[in-house]
Amino acid sequence: MKAKEFFEQFIERINDKSNDAVKYYCDSKEYTKFIFPIIESILDANGEKNICKYYNVDVFSWKDLKDEIAVKEPKGFKKYCWEPLTAIEHENTYSSWLDEVVKLAYIYASLRVVIGYLPVKQSHREYIDYVSRVYSHLKNKCRLKDDDAFLLIIGNALCQDKYEYFNYRPYLYNQDEEKFVLQQDWNNKINIPCSLSF
Repeated sequence: MKAKEFFEQFIERINDKSNDAVKYYCDSKEYTKFIFPIIESILDANGEKNICKYYNVDVFSWKDLKDEIAVKEPKGFKKYCWEPLTAIEHENTYSSWLDEVVKLAYIYASLRVVIGYLPVKQSHREYIDYVSRVYSHLKNKCRLKDDDAFLLIIGNALCQDKYEYFNYRPYLYNQDEEKFVLQQDWNNKINIPCSLSF
């Protein structure tokens, strides 16, 4: 799955459930319960088998390759062979999602995604520049191959009202520039239901 495709489906599915999204957004525990099925449904719809907490990653998907092995396995020996596809971390605590970036740097998957949050009034530039420097500094990280991607999806934290919720922005890692770059042309519009009151 391509990073842009994942991001657009993520936004679309939140829009499909916008009443619940708004309802749970400021409750970390409930929002996590809400967001995981959305992430899993995106992977399922794209034919990716997934499991929560594999390698201690929130959502991890793979392609089963065992039927592609022409050699018969020894009697009584289980046949395992799979290829990682997607590794996704969702971190509600706005001060600690860099840890998830570092973790996924060392785990190979064609698409690595960290969904994190920053205070609504903060400029992203300082944080994204810092995360880019840290990621680039990791010498033993899994290198991104030609079709691989590392995507940060950053939403708003510490919101005062529902119209500050979400505002997810996608940052894609550019290996040549050694930094995460905002993808300004990707649709990130989430419709806030007007009928909800708090």
